[in-house]
Amino acid sequence: MTKSGIKRAPQFLSLFLPAVAGAVLVSSLFIYYQQKTAQASRQPCEHILQEAPQADIPRETLLLNHKASLLTLIAANISFLALTAIGALKLIEANEKRDDAERSLRITNQELEKQSRELSNSNASLQENMMKLARAVEEKGRLANELRQAQKMEAIGTLAGGVAHNFNNILTPILGNAQMAQLELDPDHPLQTELTEILHAAQRAKELVQQIMSFSRQNDQQHVQVNIATLASETCKLLRSSLPASIEIRLNIAPECPGIMGEPSQVQQIIMNLATNAYHAMRETGGTLSISLSARELNLADCGTPYEIAPGTYVRLSIEDTGTGIPSEIRDRIFEPYFTTKEVGEGTGMGLSLVHAYIKGLHGRISVDSTPGKGTAFHIDLPITYAMDHEAPATQTGTAMAGSESILLVDDDTHVLETESRILRRCGYQVTTAANGIQALAIFTRAPDRFDLLMTDMTMPDMNGIALIRSVKTLRPDLTAILCTGYNDVIEADVDPERTIDRILKKPATIEEITNIVRNVLDHYRSDHTAPWKQMVRK
Repeated sequence: MTKSGIKRAPQFLSLFLPAVAGAVLVSSLFIYYQQKTAQASRQPCEHILQEAPQADIPRETLLLNHKASLLTLIAANISFLALTAIGALKLIEANEKRDDAERSLRITNQELEKQSRELSNSNASLQENMMKLARAVEEKGRLANELRQAQKMEAIGTLAGGVAHNFNNILTPILGNAQMAQLELDPDHPLQTELTEILHAAQRAKELVQQIMSFSRQNDQQHVQVNIATLASETCKLLRSSLPASIEIRLNIAPECPGIMGEPSQVQQIIMNLATNAYHAMRETGGTLSISLSARELNLADCGTPYEIAPGTYVRLSIEDTGTGIPSEIRDRIFEPYFTTKEVGEGTGMGLSLVHAYIKGLHGRISVDSTPGKGTAFHIDLPITYAMDHEAPATQTGTAMAGSESILLVDDDTHVLETESRILRRCGYQVTTAANGIQALAIFTRAPDRFDLLMTDMTMPDMNGIALIRSVKTLRPDLTAILCTGYNDVIEADVDPERTIDRILKKPATIEEITNIVRNVLDHYRSDHTAPWKQMVRK
């Protein structure tokens, strides 16, 4: 018997034993009833066997046969009842097995449903993780491209700054000698025209150097409060006279648009350069140039990743055109210096790179949206200002150009040194020249009371201008000093904590600028060595 059958034995016995007892009880009552009937009628029990044959069968044998039949009947009843009980037991066991199977099936189905849900959740999580991974890979690639672009721009900017510094040293003798030649000649001399053209060309070269300085972020022009709405309106008037009638100009300025801090000519150049690019994109088919200004609030999510600008209120300058658009394959290169799609002679490729440099210098951001065949939109965000943060320094204009003081002039560029010394001597000054800082310090040490002014270049080998001024003022604290530089990179004021530098002269300088600053320093020197100065230059 199986374990299940053993467990059901009490159940089986509870059905079988009452059945056996019932069969025995019925048979006994039947026999008892027959005996009592026979005694009552005083007839032998053989009457119940009337149909049985009487011949040759003893009476005792017939009675035994009769009792055996009764016992057989009883046994048959018992067997039937036993089989019925066993059948019932089998049915119960089958029902229990069916119930167990149903329970097991329900549990299995529940487990399968649970596993199915877990698998579905795992698949969803896996898909989400794969999407996050794909976005992370894409973001990593974008950041790597931005890093390479930033490194490229930084390297080009450093190179541009060095080139501009050397170029300023070249322009200084060109400007100085051309001006002195004009002063030497009569106003109606035939060479005056040629000299004027030389000065105009040198002035344009000077402006180009200033642009290169701005691109390399080495331009220390003073920022003032700019009414950008008025500036944009005035620039649009200039554009209207220079653009063909096939291009419509739309100006949309929000009421009470706030101002910004910046250099007005740079802001105007931003608008002019972007508008010029828009014109080139529409000159064949015509179109619409839209310039709009509005204030907008940027939260942390709007500042980009990595953060390009700080959260706050900004003026958005948008310049849009309906021209040819910018192909996607070159969109990442449009701000690179000297990159251009224009024909030879139509552009230098510096326009957008200067715009990018100007905007970064204003702590702003520029973005571009373009669809080939539909047009381009440049969006510029510039931080607003509600009041002046500081005033622009007053222009120093000396009235007396000539003098008789003794000046120690130092520069490692022979042409610059010769030109500046000729200018100062022509104005009556006594000039002693030195080709480097070490030579100048030796000359000064031999006769420290001889000189009234030290005028030195910034960038020189072995000893730069700041180091020379410090060394000289340890011997003569009351000596005035002018630092000349063609680099214009800004450094922190704590580089010169003793305030040993009285003024800064930026190269290339005209005769008026040189003589005016020399005369001004000599006339307005302060014994406490706190002459006003705003910025220092880099070593």
